[in-house]
Amino acid sequence: MRTRTFLLVLFFAAALSFSTPAAELKRVLLIGQGPDGHPPGTHEFMAGCRVVEALLKPWAGEIKTTIAKADEPWPEGPKILDEADGIVLLVTQGARWMQTDVARFNALKRLAERKGGIVALHWSVGAKDAEYIPGQLALLGGTRGGPERKYKIL
Repeated sequence: MRTRTFLLVLFFAAALSFSTPAAELKRVLLIGQGPDGHPPGTHEFMAGCRVVEALLKPWAGEIKTTIAKADEPWPEGPKILDEADGIVLLVTQGARWMQTDVARFNALKRLAERKGGIVALHWSVGAKDAEYIPGQLALLGGTRGGPERKYKIL
């Protein structure tokens, strides 16, 4: 798992280096949440944000990371999304999280339109309800959820 995460972060850092002029410091927003009801140690999103931040340290001269805790309500979310060059999501049911606030979803669409990076890790990809799948699919190019979910924790 750590190898895959490192490779995703490496790919993300490389993609950002091509998306803005070299002289500018890229602003990467690491978005996490508090516990979501899963067993302790399984969905530690804020700890995951700190791991991603540590993995990005070798690019500290090119990337400025900021960790945001995006528990609901997250009124400042759309504004700080508009200020980011890229984001890494570590949230529960990311497809739902992206779309439950129209202003947030519009800010994510603006980020994509300006060719900002959007990375979703673990449960940030997908949702329990299939209604959220098309919106995330349009932004990320891939997702999972609805009746196709293989693992279910009650």
